[in-house]
Amino acid sequence: MDIRYYFKPINFFEIQDGNYLKNKNSLGYLIEKNTSALTIENTPKVQIAIIGIADEINTFNKGTSAAPNKIRNFLYTLFNINQKLNIIDLGNLKKGAGKSDMYFAISDVIDYLNDLKITTIILGGGQDIGLGVTRAFKYNKFFQMSTVDPQIDLKKGRETYNSSNYITRILKDSPNIFNINFIGYQSYFVPQNVFDIVRRKQLSTMRLGQLREDISEIEPILRDSHFLSFDISSVRYQDAPGYYNGSPNGIYSEEACQISRYAGISNNIRVFGLFEVNPKMDKDNQTLKLAAQIIWYFLDGYSIRSYVNPGNDKSELIEYNVELEELNTPLVFYHHALTNRWWMQLEGIDNKRVFIACTESDYKMAANKEIPPKWLMFIRKIDLMSK
Repeated sequence: MDIRYYFKPINFFEIQDGNYLKNKNSLGYLIEKNTSALTIENTPKVQIAIIGIADEINTFNKGTSAAPNKIRNFLYTLFNINQKLNIIDLGNLKKGAGKSDMYFAISDVIDYLNDLKITTIILGGGQDIGLGVTRAFKYNKFFQMSTVDPQIDLKKGRETYNSSNYITRILKDSPNIFNINFIGYQSYFVPQNVFDIVRRKQLSTMRLGQLREDISEIEPILRDSHFLSFDISSVRYQDAPGYYNGSPNGIYSEEACQISRYAGISNNIRVFGLFEVNPKMDKDNQTLKLAAQIIWYFLDGYSIRSYVNPGNDKSELIEYNVELEELNTPLVFYHHALTNRWWMQLEGIDNKRVFIACTESDYKMAANKEIPPKWLMFIRKIDLMSK
């Protein structure tokens, strides 16, 4: 399969008038070089593929279709991270005849790239694109997605499908989805009936205040995620004015880059989508510059990925067994001292072990004779899967 037929190739010489190509240390120089050398035969050697979505059909944020090329203008001028990273830019996805064609194409492309273990970065478009992404993971029974968004994009009533309620469609499309993490939401944007749906479906939440208390708590969430959907409207208006309905409250630009780096470090994340960037609403290209830097930090994180996993190799891990009166068997934790990562061990379907990323605070809670809420939540999810 040659997925290049799905895309309209990028004219690299039109980006910043090709000036970045004069600097061999620029990210754009490396990407142009790798993309020019791309063939069907060497595609499996690619590590990261950038794709653009020049589409805004199902978002109220009209102007996002221009985002991919505008972001590239600033991304390609940034300095390269690691010359050995094989990053390509496939271009912008071609538009189909109908509204649904985009989602089918996205699903096909992501599925193909996943098979080759190529991580995908999506630029542009609305968050509704997430529907196509999740379809590519339909056979992964432990699939988790995370979304950084000031709202929880579920239907509030009778609404047509769009980027403000795309999670509803995902849950209908994949009713057995293992988990969705809603990160950085702001309570005054979320009605009670939406919270009720989240609790009933046992989905995970981290409001903006919790994120700000200790941003490192997001690391284990993203370590277990396969897809991160990042809505630029989660960043406060002062830092990212390029959105049609910005808010004075939100995450700071530095925090956005930290989150992106954690996503890059995650071994599981196969797709990182940066959505809802609107160049028409931007001021002095501030949002476009931030978008480029967010992507850069994802690449920076990717360049230092550590593939230690208790499911594969425990030689570098310390095992802790915690006895609790309420449980028949000890709670088992694993700690990797070099990266300070923690995991909990759970019994999955057919007695197969499942390892859930956690924090040291989960271990300390168990050591103090309390069952960590995260352990309980995932045990319930696994029990539901086995029925």
